[in-house]
Amino acid sequence: MVTFLPLSALNIHFVPILRNGGLSAESAAGLAALFGVASLIGQVASGWMLDRFPAQRVFATFLLLGVLAIGILLTRPSIVGGTVAAVAMGLLCGAGPACIAYLCSRDFELRFFGTVLATLGGVMSLSAGLGSAVAGAMFDRAGSYVPFVIGTLPMLVCTILLKLTLGRSAPTGSSPPAAS
Repeated sequence: MVTFLPLSALNIHFVPILRNGGLSAESAAGLAALFGVASLIGQVASGWMLDRFPAQRVFATFLLLGVLAIGILLTRPSIVGGTVAAVAMGLLCGAGPACIAYLCSRDFELRFFGTVLATLGGVMSLSAGLGSAVAGAMFDRAGSYVPFVIGTLPMLVCTILLKLTLGRSAPTGSSPPAAS
C-alpha cells in the first residue's frame, strides 16, 4: 500500500508540480484533465489485461508507467512531456485499485475477500491522505516538489520488485489441499 502514498500525492499535487516545473496554469490544468481521462482508460484496460495476462505482471507494467511519469516530472517537463506524464500517471491511478482487488480475489480465500479488501481500502485511504500531506509539507520546507518526487521512485521500484516476485495466484475456486 506504500504505492498509494506517492500516487495520491502526485494526483492531487499534479498541477502545482507542473507549474513548479515551468508550465503555465492553463497548460497544467489541461494536462490534469487528461490525467482524469487516462484514469478511466486505465480502469478498463487493466480489467481487460487482468483477464488475459498474469496479474503481477499487469500491475508491474502499470507501475512502470508511474516510474516513467516521475522521471519526466523531474526534468522540467514540456507540454509533450507533461502529456506523457499525465497519461502514464492516469493509467496507473486507474489500474491500481483494480489490480489490487483482482490480486486479493486470487491470493486470499474468497470467504475473507470482503475483510481483506476493506482493510486494504482503509490502508489505501490512509496512505492517500498522508501522501498529500507529506508532499505539501515537503514543498513548504524545500520550496520545490523535487525532493518528494525523487522520494517516490524507491517506493514504486520496491513495489514493482515485490509484485514480480510474488508466486502465481491460485486459480479461482481452488481450495487448499485437505489435511491428512
